[in-house]
Amino acid sequence: MYSLMGWIGRLAQALYGKETPDGYPLNDGAWNGSGQMATRFEVARAIGANAAGLFKTDGPSPTEQPAFPMVANALFFTSLQPMLAEPTQKALSLAGTPQEWNALFLSSPEFMRR
Repeated sequence: MYSLMGWIGRLAQALYGKETPDGYPLNDGAWNGSGQMATRFEVARAIGANAAGLFKTDGPSPTEQPAFPMVANALFFTSLQPMLAEPTQKALSLAGTPQEWNALFLSSPEFMRR
C-alpha cells in the first residue's frame, strides 16, 4: 500500500517537489490527463474504502482501525453539498455502500477542483 506521501507523489505534486517558488499549477490542463485521472480515481477509491492504511489508533503502538472515513457528515451536508452539480449529487445518491459514496465524492469533478 502506498503511504499518503507516496500517493501525493503519484499525483505529480510531491511535497517539496516543486523547485520554483510559484507552486504547482492550478489550471485543469496540469492535472486532468487520462493517466493522472486514472491515478486520482485509484487513490480516491483506496481512501474511500480504507484500503490505504491511513486510519490508525493513537499511542506508542498504533494499530489499524477497520473503519473507513465517513465523508458524508454534517460538514458535507452544510458546506460542500450545495457546491455540487446535479449530476454529481445524483451519482452520490445511487451509491450502494458508504465506501462507494466516498470514492464517488473524492473523484467528483467538484472535489478535484478544490
